[in-house]
Amino acid sequence: MFQRAGLTVTNGRLGEAYERLFSDALTARELWRVVQIARVIQGTLKARGASEADEGTRAILREGRWLVLHIVLIKTRLREGQALNLSNQERQRLSRAIDTVAEKLVEKCKAVSWGKQYRSVFESATDLRSVKAALMADLPQHV
Repeated sequence: MFQRAGLTVTNGRLGEAYERLFSDALTARELWRVVQIARVIQGTLKARGASEADEGTRAILREGRWLVLHIVLIKTRLREGQALNLSNQERQRLSRAIDTVAEKLVEKCKAVSWGKQYRSVFESATDLRSVKAALMADLPQHV
């Protein structure tokens, strides 16, 4: 259905993004596990940001949520589990990974004098690449 002309963008950047996002190898189980992981990360970062006194930390957690999701998916491989739903053990591992990645994200963002709002940092592909590179270098292979 999605390969039929007129139903999806087939050329240009959007067509490439669609193909990368929904590869032919993606299973329904894997997609559902990613959705669960994303929901946990969004809720955790929202709650953590609300409890932070520092506006800079709140902004980093708010604007960096998609980067945290991206890195957690890479570093934990939790999306590749066999069960449809995340187990309690996987949820605990996810919680630890979120804490680790979020803490490092705040640390790395505050270590640089950006000269602009954190929202702009996360909107800039160049800045985002440098933040991601610093995070990936500082985190263990598996969190």
